[in-house]
Parts: sequence; C-alpha cells; structure tokens
Amino acid sequence: MPIAGNRNELTISLWRQWDGVVEADAYRGVFATANIKAYFDQTTDFLTIELAEVKTVTDIKDDQEQAHWCFLFSKNSFFKVYKNAELKAEVTAGNYPVDFSEGFTLGGGRTHATFDEVRMYKAVVTESEIRGLYRLVTKGTQVQQLKNIVTEATPKYLGVVETVPDTKTAIITKGERLGAVDANSGDWVLSGRTIGGWKVGVCYKWSGAQWLNLEPEVNYAKEYQSCLVHMFQIEELKQQTGHFGALFAKVLVAQKAMIDELLVNQAFIKNLVVQKLKIDTDDTTNQDFEAWFDELNGLKIRNKGEEIFKIDTNGDIYIKGATVTANKLIAPTLTEDPQNAVFGEIWFRKGI
Repeated sequence: MPIAGNRNELTISLWRQWDGVVEADAYRGVFATANIKAYFDQTTDFLTIELAEVKTVTDIKDDQEQAHWCFLFSKNSFFKVYKNAELKAEVTAGNYPVDFSEGFTLGGGRTHATFDEVRMYKAVVTESEIRGLYRLVTKGTQVQQLKNIVTEATPKYLGVVETVPDTKTAIITKGERLGAVDANSGDWVLSGRTIGGWKVGVCYKWSGAQWLNLEPEVNYAKEYQSCLVHMFQIEELKQQTGHFGALFAKVLVAQKAMIDELLVNQAFIKNLVVQKLKIDTDDTTNQDFEAWFDELNGLKIRNKGEEIFKIDTNGDIYIKGATVTANKLIAPTLTEDPQNAVFGEIWFRKGI
C-alpha cells in the first residue's frame, strides 16, 4: 500500500491470529516498510524486529490465539511492542524516520495468519488509548474475546503483596493468581507488610499510572470487605488487637449512608414478615398519628392522643363513636341533624 511521506512517529494497531502452520523456508510477516520489519521467525517462532537492518529477537512467541498488537515508533527514541494492551518489548530507535518509499506491507513472507481492524496513526498513542483500541468492540471480535474484555475491564481485588510494586505488575503472595500479576486500571491489592511507604493492612489501587492508597477506609468499604479473609492471615495484624475492631467500625459507618437513606425515604418491600409492627410519625410525642399491629394490641390506631379505631385479639371492633361486635352494632343516637350529611349515610336520631 503506497503512503506519501515519511513519519517521525507512527502507531500501527491490528488484530492477528496465526493458523499454526510453519513453513521452513519463509518467515511469517506482520508488517514491513522500507526500513522497519516485524515478523515471526519460522525456526524459533519468536517475534523479530528489524530497524534499519539491525535485528532484535524478542521473547514473544507466536501462538494461535486472536491477539491485539500495537507497534509504536518514535524517531531517536523507541520502538515498542504491545500485545493485548501490555508492553512486551522495547527497542531503541535511531536518528531516522519511518521510510515509506516502498509503501506499507501488511503480512509478508508466508503469514498463515488473518488480520483484522488494521489502523495506522501518524503519532505515538498513549497507553490508555492502546487499552481503548484493545477493548474496542467491533463486528469481528470473537465471543471469548468479548468475555475477556468484560472480565479485564471490571476492577477486582488481586491479593496480598509484600513488596512495593514499581509498575502495574504486583507480586501476589495470597490470592487467586500467585506471582507476577499485571493490574488493570481500578484493580487493588492489600499490603501484607509495612515497607517502602506502604502500610500493612491498607489497600492500594492501580490508577493506570500509579498505586494510590485507599484511605480513609470508610470511603472504600467494598474494597476492604473483599480482602477480610486475607487480613486475618497476616501475622502483623494479628498482633494489633485493635486493628480489626477499628476496621469493622469504619465499615459499619460506611453502611450508615445506606441505612439513613432507608430511614428517610420511601421503600417498596415485596414480602415483609415481622412479629410486631408500629407506625409512629414522631417518636418524641404521643399526640401524633400512631398505629400498632401485634398480638397484644391487635390492630389499634390513635391520633392526637385519642384512640379512633381498634380490632382487639378477640375480634371485637371499636370505632370512635360506635362499637361493633359479631352480632350487634352500638352507635350513638343524635339529638339533632348532623351537619354536612352525605347521601347514603345511615344515622340515628331521637326526638323525631
């Protein structure tokens, strides 16, 4: 493919999947220009980079998984290789631009691979942009890759570390995966020792550029709840008898916001089972609206300190101004016509 002009900076982003076939007489090319070539050697299967005829064999071995690749070139600086958004190799670049006098070749040799979503940028993209390209969901993305994208994009607890990581790579001593684990942005770890400025029992989160301590704990209840089991296994914390009590107190405070919200806002509950139920609009006075529903009171309603309705535990009904039982209704007899009578009302009047 012809391209006009040379470039002092260049980024190539592509998806590639090898079919597993090796041909002894030809390499498996990824891309090439007049002075830059990237390919997998047919003898070793390792990715090989040639910059201005200087060959560098990396430790990146070819496999048959669909993978995202980013190749970054900067004149007088570097040539970097990213696989699935992770930096895998870096080579020093000399005082020369990318030479497009022979155009751009995708593949080369006998590739035995499929390519997709090939993009070229006239600048060096950032690591966050590389992650964006890797996680970009397009029509050709395989289902398993979509699952991997969701899993990796979700922040998670990695485990316990006993050394302070200089980069996103943390050495995990307790966790789902042990050893060197690369953190994605938002992932967090628990410090198992007080060392290098890190405090034992404190969580640290990878921001994408640095590790940040998660303090005060009250603001990070979810993160600390995820690592409680490991906290109980750290000897230094076991000796600090007040540590867990203080931590639990902070976590409880963190839940207070949710509890307060339930107290001050309406909530719809599908199924509610209680032994005693009381409704009280103001618990500082008995002159407000109050209602009870329990085995002692039956159903009782008071308003402004006066009982206005009750069904006792025997089934007798009391209504203010009237009494109802299973076989009779006791109602007051009026001495004069009621005011504001409504059609359909029944009332008793004497002296008519």
